[in-house]
Amino acid sequence: MKKKVVGFVGVNHERSSTVEYIRDVLSFVSDKIDIDIELYTQANSQLRMCKGCCTCFNRHYCPLDSLDHMDIIKEKMLNADFLIFGSPV
Repeated sequence: MKKKVVGFVGVNHERSSTVEYIRDVLSFVSDKIDIDIELYTQANSQLRMCKGCCTCFNRHYCPLDSLDHMDIIKEKMLNADFLIFGSPV
């Protein structure tokens, strides 16, 4: 059975070493098991910067989700079998 993998790397360009590392790992894994991969970055997604309103903590949703792609990415993450998060250093 094909497993769904969704990843998000917090970088503004696709040529990040973090993105390349995650792609290498996923390529290795895909040789072993059947996976469907979706990898998102700031470069290939329209995401707005946090406004610091704390609505996400107080009401459990972000008012910006309807203005950018985060609602789509969240839905894909909720339906995924595995999540990968990458953060540049």
